[in-house]
Order: sequence, then C-alpha cells, then structure tokens
Amino acid sequence: MFGQFQQSALRIELRATRNQIRQALVEPVALRQWWFPGWPTEEQGVLFPGKTVELWLGVLPIHAQVRELGLDYLRWQFSRGVDGLQTWYWGEGWVQVQMEAVSVLPLGVAQMVQLWQLRSYLQKLHSPR
Repeated sequence: MFGQFQQSALRIELRATRNQIRQALVEPVALRQWWFPGWPTEEQGVLFPGKTVELWLGVLPIHAQVRELGLDYLRWQFSRGVDGLQTWYWGEGWVQVQMEAVSVLPLGVAQMVQLWQLRSYLQKLHSPR
C-alpha cells in the first residue's frame, strides 16, 4: 500500500438521538443522503458484520467491510485505496469517528467532511418543513 500512516479522531455534538445517529450510520437509504465519498445506489439492506461495499473516491476504489456493529459503535475495515480501520461511536447528541490507515489521501480532511455531512443530514431531520 502506498501512502503514509495517518491517525485521526474527531468528535462532535449534534441534535439527534442515539437511534437517529445509528440509523444514519447503518441504513443505506440514510447513508445515500450524506456518506462521503458517496454510497452506492445498488447497496440494499442495513449493515451487518461481514457486509462488504465497494466505494469510490473519484477513480480510487475503496473496499469496505463491516468488521463489528454494536448498539453504539460501527467498525469498518478498508483496503485498496485506503488500508486500515475506521470506527464510529455514538450516544445521545454526539458522534465520534476514529481512523488509523495508510493512504495517499488526506484522511483527516475526509473524516471532517463526513462529520459535516452527517451533521447536516441529521439537522434536516429536525428542521421544520
């Protein structure tokens, strides 16, 4: 794997329940609304341990596999364009994401974009229509 080893840990507070956050992180209908770099439209059904997904960041493929999924955490293992682990933790009104991986991509920036997108998606759920 080319690139450099990177570590990132970010946490934000947001107006959402634990269940809303979990739904946004494990259901493809929700993931398509916010996931950066984009969630495949052909992926159906909620995530479960062992589930694999092929993601694309431009021309760079990222093979993603759900390693663990609990009531308040989700751990991905990535390979190909990004080689490492990403773990999401959440609770009432907060979410945290940690990543340790090798890549040529600036992973800290990508995680920040993911959190902004997730926050924006969850804010839309709370805003009056």
